[in-house]
Amino acid sequence: TEICCLSLIDGIKESVSDTSKAFDMVERHHDSGFVMVPSTSLRMVSFDTFENEIISNNLSIIEKGITPSLPDFNDLMYAIVKK
Repeated sequence: TEICCLSLIDGIKESVSDTSKAFDMVERHHDSGFVMVPSTSLRMVSFDTFENEIISNNLSIIEKGITPSLPDFNDLMYAIVKK
């Protein structure tokens, strides 16, 4: 079975947000005005970390790369993997 893993990143930088703040209500701009929504947490990894996590979970990488995902994100790092 093939599955696609996505990560918002350029394949180089790594970053993680404070997961204890996930789901706190935050104000976001919307076309209709400002709305209150639950926040999310974010974890960005490099290609090295991404590949190591996939391999350590006994998955084989079939294909990997960076692809555009407009309008929500400029680029997403992805891997198609097989168990």
